[in-house]
Amino acid sequence: MSYSQPGFGGPKGLGNRWMPLVVLVVGLAGGGGCFLSARTPEAPQSQNQVPFINPTSMAIVLQNVQVTFAAKSVNNYQRSLDPSFTFVPDPADATESGNPILWQNWNMQQEVQVFTQILNLPEAVTLSFSWPNSTGLTELSTDQPNVYYYKDLQYNMTLFHASKDTIFSGKADLYMKETNGSFAITEWLDKRDGSPHATLGLVRWKGSIQF
Repeated sequence: MSYSQPGFGGPKGLGNRWMPLVVLVVGLAGGGGCFLSARTPEAPQSQNQVPFINPTSMAIVLQNVQVTFAAKSVNNYQRSLDPSFTFVPDPADATESGNPILWQNWNMQQEVQVFTQILNLPEAVTLSFSWPNSTGLTELSTDQPNVYYYKDLQYNMTLFHASKDTIFSGKADLYMKETNGSFAITEWLDKRDGSPHATLGLVRWKGSIQF
């Protein structure tokens, strides 16, 4: 979206009575304290400056993931993962990949490595990530101490670029572990959602975004 700046035309019929003001403005523009000087462009946000909220709840973990994906950075995503993290694809995705060994013992290091590649997108490509049904979703207990999960948590990731928008979506049973009052993702059990869009499981398999 672009914004245009309106012109500074003076009132009609005032003739040369506007000349002193024009001279004054031009004179100020040439001075060191010019109030019309162009603002210095801001540097792009560093990946290390992506906001991260102390994950004292499962909902905050979701918020952190959403922000860090939209920023195309994996630094905070890694902070959202428990050292025991694993990923389990939808059975149909595992079959489509034709590489069952890939998914065996998937760990945090693999997850970080793959998402570093996935989010290595051109600067012109912007990304939106959301959990559409997270509001009011019930946090469920497991038989493991301090491990809880969201069932059928919907996710949507949309990439906006010149040729077309690319959408990925699916569902996840997202398990989180609480350690000393902080939550982190310990397992992402991926599912297809019945849409024509590819899941993030297939994206993990390919290791990059393919437009």
